[in-house]
Parts: sequence; structure tokens; C-alpha cells
Amino acid sequence: EQPPERRTALPPVQALRALRRNGVPARVSRDAGRYLCNAGYYRALAGPAPVLFVHVPKPASIRPGPRRARRIPAQAALAAALVEIAAQLLVLSRRRVAATAALR
Repeated sequence: EQPPERRTALPPVQALRALRRNGVPARVSRDAGRYLCNAGYYRALAGPAPVLFVHVPKPASIRPGPRRARRIPAQAALAAALVEIAAQLLVLSRRRVAATAALR
């Protein structure tokens, strides 16, 4: 039997900051959406790797952040934010592996 709810161990605030820093309008939500998004996220949370779900907005709604000296394409702003989030996930994953190894 599957648990009724699964939660990420990741702090979504870090991802939120990365998205906003790159001009991507973002907010934290407890709902991954309906059907495929929700099912995919629920399944991913069962795995050993840290997981965070990010709904990707339409590129027209993305404006490069205030720190950017020049305008960059919306897709580049989103890509930059997702790279930051992936780096955060990698760091967390490595910490968990090290902590698990130390317990053995």
C-alpha cells in the first residue's frame, strides 16, 4: 500500500529564490497539479534522490531579473534558474550520501 502523502525533504525557498533571482515569477505551492504532474512527482518522491517539482511558466511571462545588466531571452533566464536549482539538489544529494556512509 502506498502512503497517502509524500513530501520533499528539500527547502523550496532556495529554489524560489533562484527562480526569482533570474526573473522567473514563482511561488511555493503544496500542489504539484493534476494528473500527470502530481503522479510523476509522487512517484519521484519515492526514490532515493532528492526531488523538487517545478512548474515551468510560459516563456513570455519570464522577465530577466534585476541583477542582469542586459536583457536576456526568457528561455536563458529559466535555464539559469534551473541550473542553480540542480546544483542545490546535487549538493544536498552528496551530503545525504556522505551522512549515510558515516552511519555505516
